Amino acid sequence: MPTDTKPQPRRPAANRKQLTFQEFGEQRVRKATSTLAWLLSVFLPVPLIAAGFALSTAIGPVMALAVYAGLVAVSWLIVAWRKLRSITPVSRIDWDTAPPYEQTVRAHLSPETDRAVQDALDRFQERGYQASLFRVTCTCGHGEASCTCQMRATAGAALFRGMGRAALLVGDHLLDGDTEMLRFVLAHECTHLTPSRSRITRLVMSAIVDGGMIVGILAPGMTVLPAGAVLVLVCLTARWAIEISCDIPAAHLHGAGAPPLWRLWSQVVARSRWALPWWQLPLRVLWRVLPAHPYVWLRARICRAAYARG
Repeated sequence: MPTDTKPQPRRPAANRKQLTFQEFGEQRVRKATSTLAWLLSVFLPVPLIAAGFALSTAIGPVMALAVYAGLVAVSWLIVAWRKLRSITPVSRIDWDTAPPYEQTVRAHLSPETDRAVQDALDRFQERGYQASLFRVTCTCGHGEASCTCQMRATAGAALFRGMGRAALLVGDHLLDGDTEMLRFVLAHECTHLTPSRSRITRLVMSAIVDGGMIVGILAPGMTVLPAGAVLVLVCLTARWAIEISCDIPAAHLHGAGAPPLWRLWSQVVARSRWALPWWQLPLRVLWRVLPAHPYVWLRARICRAAYARG
């Protein structure tokens, strides 16, 4: 089974300012696997608190709150206006390039894997998204035995709500591996699409953004530091809770695929952590203590219990 099924040659985008679907997927993977992406996923409240604190110091807490409330109100008015006018956002992706890319990738999949992928795409369709598959391959440049690309062992979705489109990014370790493991991961991702969890995720993100700014504006002096630490932990706990709440339904359906996934994930995460240069040792420690996703051993125990209950 080939490990790289990128269509060659590339089909150019119809609009030079747009990206082809393949280019978008590659760009998305590079950004998602960067150290900055991990820092923001865990410490997102920190720059927000800093911005709120700077604004409060410059113009006072009352005026800072008024300015921030005005910005929030304007953003909501823009969203409402776009919905009322039924304005479709300008896409930076040439979606016409997605079908040929996906066709080339799926031509190399086994029938069982292709059915699992199609079932996931159908779930996206039920939720109002026309999804296209992107195959995640190695971007670190290391050999297969020392590859540090975590996304090769997981899946994720990029949603474009205003256009009803989605990109389903699936690692080649999953597409070329055990089908039940793939189905478990895809079931987890599809659970994120349920209306209740989508609303919860949006509410959590809004609370983190608003909470970070308000804490920065109102916390007096050095109290902003412990307040910020508490908000970071709340943010991390909320993210963990969302991930685990998606693991449990997936384990009920395809729990047999969870153990091999956790073994694979543990190996890739360990290689990624130790691949950091020596001067990023503090990040290596933080990465181990405060991972963006729940600890593997915790997810494994919860999934095992959920699968046992059926």
